[in-house]
Amino acid sequence: MRLFSWKAARPAARPTLTRAFATPGVSGGEWPSGYEAQLRAAYLGNAVAQRAVRIVAEGAGSITVDATPDGHPASALVIGALVTGALIETIATQLLLHGNAFVQIMADADGVPAMLYPLRPERVTVEADASGWPVAYLYRAAGQAMRLPAIGADGRPGLVHIRAPHPLDDHYGLGSLGAASGPVAIHNAATRWNKALLDNAARPSGALVYDPGEPGATLSREQFDRVKAEMEASFAGAGNAGRPMLLEGGLKWQALSLTPADMDFINLKAAAAREIALAFGVPSMLLGLPGDNSYANYAEANRALWRLTILPLAGKIVDALRTGLAAWWPALGLAIDLDRIPALAIDRQALWAQVADADFLSDDEKRQMLGFLLKVGDGSATPVYATVAGLRTTMLSIAGEQVAITNKDSGGWRELLSGAGTRSVSVAGSGVFTGSAAEARLKANALAGTLDDYRLSFASGETMQGRFLLTKLDYSGDFNGERAYTLALESSGQVVSL
Repeated sequence: MRLFSWKAARPAARPTLTRAFATPGVSGGEWPSGYEAQLRAAYLGNAVAQRAVRIVAEGAGSITVDATPDGHPASALVIGALVTGALIETIATQLLLHGNAFVQIMADADGVPAMLYPLRPERVTVEADASGWPVAYLYRAAGQAMRLPAIGADGRPGLVHIRAPHPLDDHYGLGSLGAASGPVAIHNAATRWNKALLDNAARPSGALVYDPGEPGATLSREQFDRVKAEMEASFAGAGNAGRPMLLEGGLKWQALSLTPADMDFINLKAAAAREIALAFGVPSMLLGLPGDNSYANYAEANRALWRLTILPLAGKIVDALRTGLAAWWPALGLAIDLDRIPALAIDRQALWAQVADADFLSDDEKRQMLGFLLKVGDGSATPVYATVAGLRTTMLSIAGEQVAITNKDSGGWRELLSGAGTRSVSVAGSGVFTGSAAEARLKANALAGTLDDYRLSFASGETMQGRFLLTKLDYSGDFNGERAYTLALESSGQVVSL
């Protein structure tokens, strides 16, 4: 159908894609090829891609990293805010999007690492020697370049390079952003189509037909120009959407409707959203996307996200940081504390139940598998102890009061009296509610504020026993998760080691 006697030529076959990705080197209908263009289209301009990346990165940033041995001088660096939280979250985001993360190790005046600083990966270039091995990293910013040697003069690295596998590149990793760029472009184009449709009062365009009733009659040039100007001024654009039209002289409006094939873009947009979630390893159920809900419930999908995506990514990051810091501290160990991940609580509960029901295991073998056990007595003169089986995290603290006997003969050094002062033992723990008799007794002790007999059994076979007061018992739970509790015990009287 001809409108106004001619049809204006369009600058490209698909102008929607051209408008979205009007970047150098990208022609109409193609996906953005540069990292910055892909980043703007996906992370900055697509809700599904941004949420998928944030779910994984924030989950990795929420983990607890344990450093060994205890009291190591690197503990303040590796378990503080410099590694957990912002750093790991930033590294995870860079690995998901770019495929590379470059962490600069900044040392203090004594040459000891004092800060771990993540560099923007698109600004870092690997400098290789004649054999192709990386010897340095060039960081370019604000028109300047800084050269960071891969191995310094002291034989220690100045930068930790963490990268995702890339089968076609020896030096750089491959992120998920490139694989997601196609679905992101489709999803963004469908979003713009919806926006344009709503701007036009949720109706497609139409055609203005001239039908004077006489064969071969056409509008004069002046009539055509006047009708065209009135149409563009009074009826074109979002501001004129839905405005009634007054026609004369044989003009009539012919509305155009969407065919079923045209309406299929809705399903195409949903499929593109699921492919975006797939590219970043997030179950579509967690993003509220329709279709492909392969998991029975939200908790199962969340557990799969942690097992299949977050934990492998966080483990790669933690292992790389430990390897980089091993040049200063060879005995340093970094490990993710799985017991503090709420999404895996049901797995720990299943492990406790399996170990408790394993009659072929001795008590020592069970302690070796589960750590130290907390047991509560039954209140009798010769108490029989029952295990608080739901505990998943436990902590023991022994405190002693100082009695100073410093005098003028002490030579300026403080002296303490041996065997004096008040000693106490504190126990804290958290777990999942299983409804056992031991848990019911804990609740009764908390409500009555009574002392009771408790026993701590350690993996080494050592046992501590004494009377404790339950000073805290908190219950919590999610609508789709397990019921959890935390407790705190304070000793009263002597605590003996058996």
